[in-house]
Amino acid sequence: MISKAQLLSISNGGLRCKVKTFEGEILDNILILHPYGDASNPIIDKGSLVALFYPQGSKTSAFAVPYNPLLQPILEAGEKAVGNFAAGNKITFKKNGDIEISCSSALFSGLINAVGNINTGGVYKVDGVQVLKEQQPAIANPLAGLHELHAVVDLILITMRAHGFIAP
Repeated sequence: MISKAQLLSISNGGLRCKVKTFEGEILDNILILHPYGDASNPIIDKGSLVALFYPQGSKTSAFAVPYNPLLQPILEAGEKAVGNFAAGNKITFKKNGDIEISCSSALFSGLINAVGNINTGGVYKVDGVQVLKEQQPAIANPLAGLHELHAVVDLILITMRAHGFIAP
């Protein structure tokens, strides 16, 4: 049997809850099952809705799956979001391949500015190895001749090494 209820309170570190069914019945000590695991950080609070499941029709072994559509991130078909939605921190993987980062906590303070640029303190590292840093000066196009072409290739290699694109 399945029914809907309203969340009245949360206890036991977010693992149990007290609910009021739409029929007016109060059920306590209901196990909360998070639809994407408890690490998914769904936004649930007093007043959130829960879907109640009664295995074999027994209310004594019921469990609740919380949902509050007004507080969850709005996603289009094919998009995924991870993060701590309650704190306003999330990474959204858009269906066109873009990645959108939203944050509002001090954890990300200064990392992402108001227009969405990422400040990594001058360098960007992958597995502890620098792969990007500030933009390097422009390299002039070779004028003519093999000697000039070699000089430009040398400058390209120096710039790529400075950025970290290739090893020194």
